Amino acid sequence: MKTIRDKYEFLLGNMEVKNSGLLDRLFQDNVLSQEEMESIRSERTSYEQNENLLMLLSRKTTNEFDLFLNALSDTQQQHIRDGITAV
Repeated sequence: MKTIRDKYEFLLGNMEVKNSGLLDRLFQDNVLSQEEMESIRSERTSYEQNENLLMLLSRKTTNEFDLFLNALSDTQQQHIRDGITAV
């Protein structure tokens, strides 16, 4: 997905996966499977978790990416959403 590729470094360095509830929200919205969620959580560092999530998101549909954007907003990461959707 072009947006992820274009904003990859920004997302790696700024997105909060570990303690934000983002993964739970993406699982609840059927963006991530149980296996995908566990794979991300098994990563040792926040950077590696972000990297794993971005790799998975890059393979998702446009609708699933929109759900990811909504999940960012719902997990107090509106600034991340704004950073990747700003023109």
